[in-house]
Amino acid sequence: MILVIGGSHQGKKGFVCEKYNITSERMYGSLVDEDGTYAVYDLQQIIRDNLDLDVKKIVMDYTESHPDVIIICNEIGNGLVPIDEKDRYYRDVTGEILIEIARKATEVWRVICGIGQKIK
Repeated sequence: MILVIGGSHQGKKGFVCEKYNITSERMYGSLVDEDGTYAVYDLQQIIRDNLDLDVKKIVMDYTESHPDVIIICNEIGNGLVPIDEKDRYYRDVTGEILIEIARKATEVWRVICGIGQKIK
């Protein structure tokens, strides 16, 4: 498993397409596995959409059964603390999931201005 993180609109998707020779059509915004998903793009939206479920279990089960997946997610939590309780919960859950994915990942990349920096 590979994790690619970075700020919003910093070129994560383009970096993954170029580095791993994946077309943007091979990226999905959901955890539905359709004929060999290579990348899960927009993980943070998947988490937000499933907060009322055990989203951590859903994501971790998916990564267990798809060890070659590339997870792409915005970095969150580097700024202000959200006022809304649900937004704080979303931030916390996303952070917990990314920590777990990073621990299990064979590679972790941070992308800034379209440039990837390998951090694991």
